[in-house]
Amino acid sequence: HLSYVRRTTHLNLINNSNPTLTYHASSITSQYLVDAGYEPTVFEARGVLGGKVSAWQDKDGDWIETGLHIFFGAYPNMLNLFAELGIEDRLQWKDHRMTFAMPSVPGTFTSFEFPEGVPAPFNMAAAILTNTEMLSFGDKLKMVPGLLPMMLEGQSFIDEQDELSVLEFMKKYGMPGTIKSQFVRDGPMARRPGKWGVRAL
Repeated sequence: HLSYVRRTTHLNLINNSNPTLTYHASSITSQYLVDAGYEPTVFEARGVLGGKVSAWQDKDGDWIETGLHIFFGAYPNMLNLFAELGIEDRLQWKDHRMTFAMPSVPGTFTSFEFPEGVPAPFNMAAAILTNTEMLSFGDKLKMVPGLLPMMLEGQSFIDEQDELSVLEFMKKYGMPGTIKSQFVRDGPMARRPGKWGVRAL
């Protein structure tokens, strides 16, 4: 996803058109090039660095986030990079929470609270079950055939669904239509970034 031209010890890194990948790729590549004695220069198409994880202040002084992205504690490569950069002590871990806008009640929000000390994906199941504002108990039961294999089989089950869109997955496992109306837009399930979304803040 990167191309470069070598000029003695200097390298030019030219970002591609994918804003999600380029910031991570160019920043990490630049770090390792510096460690190896090179002088990298990163060329960014936009006036703001960061791709999908960029943020800037608007004229009112409010911080604008480009898009939803979460650095989980289960991202070992990212945590290793923070440690190598000597900045891991600057991380401010937030409570594990997903906050949603409720389409049925404009201007109202509700949260899925992931309990501390409960390993994934069981903390997700607890978060869904303890929220009483978005899904009925019946809807939650209908989610079990699709979510239980994810919990028991893990990534292998998710990989097997790779060719299904979100709506095809829901139909296959009999999940309720309220999931679509309240949470997701249609698109591929697993490996195609940017193709399906969650209405989350």
